[in-house]
Amino acid sequence: MIRGDKVFSSGLIGGMAVVLFTLFSSVVSLAQADALKEEIEGEEQWYQPKVDTSIVNLYDKTFGLMIYLQQKNIRQNYKMRTGNSALSYEPNIGVNLGLGFIYRYLTLSATYNIIGNEPKEAIKTSNFDFQSQLAFRRAVSFLYLQYYKGFFSDQPAFAAPGAIYARPDASLFYIAASTAYGLKKDFAFNGSIAAVQWQRKSGGTPFVALDAYLSINRGEGALVPATGADFYHEGIVRHRTWSVGLGAGYAHTFVIKKHFFITGIATAKEPLNFTRQTYDDGSIVQEQSSGLTYALWGRIGYNTDRWNLSLTATNNRNPVGGDFFAPAFASNVGYLRLGYTRRLTINKKTRKQLKPVDDFLDVPYKVMEKLIP
Repeated sequence: MIRGDKVFSSGLIGGMAVVLFTLFSSVVSLAQADALKEEIEGEEQWYQPKVDTSIVNLYDKTFGLMIYLQQKNIRQNYKMRTGNSALSYEPNIGVNLGLGFIYRYLTLSATYNIIGNEPKEAIKTSNFDFQSQLAFRRAVSFLYLQYYKGFFSDQPAFAAPGAIYARPDASLFYIAASTAYGLKKDFAFNGSIAAVQWQRKSGGTPFVALDAYLSINRGEGALVPATGADFYHEGIVRHRTWSVGLGAGYAHTFVIKKHFFITGIATAKEPLNFTRQTYDDGSIVQEQSSGLTYALWGRIGYNTDRWNLSLTATNNRNPVGGDFFAPAFASNVGYLRLGYTRRLTINKKTRKQLKPVDDFLDVPYKVMEKLIP
């Protein structure tokens, strides 16, 4: 079921794009003049990875400044033993305004919530959400560190029609890393993933993946209260899972008339989960489980030498417990993001000041190129 406020949030992202694009371009254009002059006057040397510049432009001399609107998709689904019904929790976060930077293969960003799903008086969510990505030529890693407190559900079994079941005490801690390694030498993950870089030719690759995460769900009372329904986790107050998983998938970027691009990454994976469950009667249950699951990442946008405009959508599903194809619990983590990235040229003086940083960032490049020919 899609609520009206979510439709409004998605529409707002589209409506504010032109405003963000215009304002941001005008602010940074003046700062480019001196840097462009110095770029033309001379070239300095530093370590660069081995890439085919006809396929990807790394823009190693640029600093990417990114502004974006984002709608997170975070859901915690406690399943029933029979049927497809579930108690689904989500935090009260709708549209976030974000700011980030990209330097070479490193991306860091942070967001501030500007519109919630529900009125703040109904449920308030406090959160910390860090996400980054390390994009190399044949490998890419997505990193997450998230904490959310304050969830709600609109499931009929727990909330009256038109109302919500508020859980200000419920919290989620999530730390994860997901790494993919491409099997084709002529495909560049860095050109497809990093908004500051530019893949100039269409191409794709099969890949293998390794995922690992720690997730902790906690409440002061039972996260799944007794209702008469037959839930797997009725009475649970704490749910901790360590997980590691292997997977495989395919990544492809379509480049249309040089500037337009569409990138898709799909992964099928099988995790091995180690779970510790604490219930309101003090009992503790530990179990191991596995299940087939998926992760999706997609982006569509437009590139120029100075800026990038893109719409990105992701979803990562983490099932735990129950049967192989019918998990007792499933967590979904993802987002919809509309972002504008400006490539800012770094002048020679600043590059000299950044040399210690560059030397440090060169190490993974050199290691990767020795391990991955």
